[in-house]
Amino acid sequence: MHQAWSKHIIPVVVVAVAFGMLQKPLLALLSFIESTCLSHLSPNWFGGLVLLLVGYLLKREWDYRKIYVPRPVSLWLILLLGIYLCYRHWEGSFSFWSIPYLGELAWADLLLIPWGGAVAIALRSRSKEDRFFLGLVLLVLCAVLYFPPQAQGKPSLVWALLSLCVAVGSCLLGYLILYRWSDRLQPTSKEEAQKVMELSSRVIDPDNAIESEKDDWLNFSAMAWVEHKNLKALDLSKGSLTVGILAPWGRGKTSFINLLRKRLEKDGGIIISFNPRGSKSVSSIPEDFFDSFAKELSRHYLGFGLLLARYTKHIGLLNQYEWTRPLGSLLTLLLPGKEQEAVNRTLRELGKRVYVLLDDLDRLSGEEILEVLKLIDRNASFSNTVFITAYDKAYVNNVLKKHLDHGLDHSFIDKYISWEIPLPELDKEMLKRLMRIELHMRGKDGYAMVYEEIQKGWEEVGSTVVESLNSVRDLKRYLNLVIPRYSRIFSKVDCRDYFLLYLLCYKDFGVYLALHSKRILQLDVPTQTYVLIPSYEEELKQVSQWKGSKSILERLFAPIPEEEETYPRRPSLRNVSQFDTYFRGFSFPERILYGQVLSEITLSMRKGTLLNDMDDLLKKQEVGHVVDTFLYLVRSSRQGRGVRAEAIKAMACMSFTGNLPKREATILKKELFEFLSLDRYEMYKELQVAPDLPSYKSLLEPMLTFVVEENPQWISDVIHVLNLEEGRSSERYVYTAKELSKLLSDHQKS
Repeated sequence: MHQAWSKHIIPVVVVAVAFGMLQKPLLALLSFIESTCLSHLSPNWFGGLVLLLVGYLLKREWDYRKIYVPRPVSLWLILLLGIYLCYRHWEGSFSFWSIPYLGELAWADLLLIPWGGAVAIALRSRSKEDRFFLGLVLLVLCAVLYFPPQAQGKPSLVWALLSLCVAVGSCLLGYLILYRWSDRLQPTSKEEAQKVMELSSRVIDPDNAIESEKDDWLNFSAMAWVEHKNLKALDLSKGSLTVGILAPWGRGKTSFINLLRKRLEKDGGIIISFNPRGSKSVSSIPEDFFDSFAKELSRHYLGFGLLLARYTKHIGLLNQYEWTRPLGSLLTLLLPGKEQEAVNRTLRELGKRVYVLLDDLDRLSGEEILEVLKLIDRNASFSNTVFITAYDKAYVNNVLKKHLDHGLDHSFIDKYISWEIPLPELDKEMLKRLMRIELHMRGKDGYAMVYEEIQKGWEEVGSTVVESLNSVRDLKRYLNLVIPRYSRIFSKVDCRDYFLLYLLCYKDFGVYLALHSKRILQLDVPTQTYVLIPSYEEELKQVSQWKGSKSILERLFAPIPEEEETYPRRPSLRNVSQFDTYFRGFSFPERILYGQVLSEITLSMRKGTLLNDMDDLLKKQEVGHVVDTFLYLVRSSRQGRGVRAEAIKAMACMSFTGNLPKREATILKKELFEFLSLDRYEMYKELQVAPDLPSYKSLLEPMLTFVVEENPQWISDVIHVLNLEEGRSSERYVYTAKELSKLLSDHQKS
């Protein structure tokens, strides 16, 4: 360590001696500058300028508080302090503009504060031994500033020592602040982390790579921990290492890199993310890489940008542009030597491992891949540097084989990758469980009531779906296709048929379109169902792109055992009346949909006979159509108050008089319960149906009166739910348990 310091002390000592020898001409020059330029300045304006400069320097120092300061800079800072104190107190012929009311303390003395901050950053960069040596140098400086003048009978240097104390004090204070701040930058609490990493319940998943261990369902975190330990144990003082993350498309390469990155950052590693796809041309890839490399390393090592500029000049990058050639020539003259070794020595001195993350290598052209491999193998093969790249090995070798046109009989990329980390094959059972979790998480409240039915359906067809999906990315894309539609039409379709149909849509869109157009179907009149045409296999040969399409079609259009001698269940895809529902992204019907049902309901409302006409309406029309039409009437923004009140009461009538199948009755009961919520009141208030809460309650009175008479048990169940809220029901519901209890009690008394 002392040998390293002695190498840098020599030029500093030479400059200090030269400064002493040139005192007279320097004094003459400074006196001329003071008399011609500075003597006419107002002390107050000069003080304002100094304050602005101090503020700016402190801001810059805070921005670069984590930067690594090389040894020479620390020594030059000490020399700079010595020169300032010499002119400020020892020489004594210059004015530094005293600060009013502060005695001999001058405005220029405030510049010692950012000087102290710079030394604090330098101290933070040094090891414990280096800090001791810097402290020793400061003590020597104090002796030089104090004892020689005393021996020569000079006046007391009280103010010199005061200035020195300001400098040293600001240095120690800055170091203390930086040290304490590093403690604050620890990971957040578990509660905060859990809040930030809370699982999403969005219907559409944007297919982003995972960022936290909480989202890691494939156990990549444990694997990342092992690889992190292995990387940490390596000695890379003599060269770089290239790591390849191997997996096919969509198998989690980026997710694994993100988890590994988290661990590397916690360990103090310097992370540089570089994506060659962002370069405008192949020749720009090295330039863009070294620009990113220099920009990040300059935040950790003062002057690294200039050092790397000399190296890039050496390999020819600075000569690519006319305006950079003079800079390259100047750097060659000023900084001769072994350029790459200088970079390597700096990275070893920095004491931090540099990790360069190169994702999506398998999305580059052959020429781009070769340029990246050349970069990591030769031009950027620095000490203490790890390149981590992710790619599909088979794809990359195939691209390189075509590009090189050599008829390669080996893996070309193996020459450049030192350590391969293949990601494990996807566990199909795990994928099946993930699908079950996603269905629960992303499902809307509207079909939460039939969650068990959905899970049962998934258990029957899940294995078929999962065997056709090759990655978590496939699963997410499949879900993005299924969930937005299914969450709106769950009551009208069979989930088994629906899952299989949209597997067909995802894997073989041509067959899906042929099915939608009924090109491969024919109508079986007696059962009113669709069946496959006899020649459907010939049609498949023309449109199919997936070998699994045939088995999916045969499963969709083959009767299940309980249907072989009876009509199929109503929600089946084969059912003529329900076929279009599977393909139409269903939304609540407007007037053009189920128009006949809507017109009959409207006519009955005008005649005042809606409740009496309900039985006939349910016999003449599809039950599902009738239910959907009533849901439209109570949710649409176009209906008036009177229509809504009658529709709500009619829904209660259908729900509690036993005229509906269990599935539809459950849907309507859940909708009736929603009317008791403040959310529904706010919606009606926004629609200007009920301007205030009393008005909204009067809208619900006919429904509640009917339910109390026909099914008081439902009111009792609602009261029980409100009581479970333990006093918080007023925050969620328009009625309290006490109000509903009074309503029920009044009915029993009457």
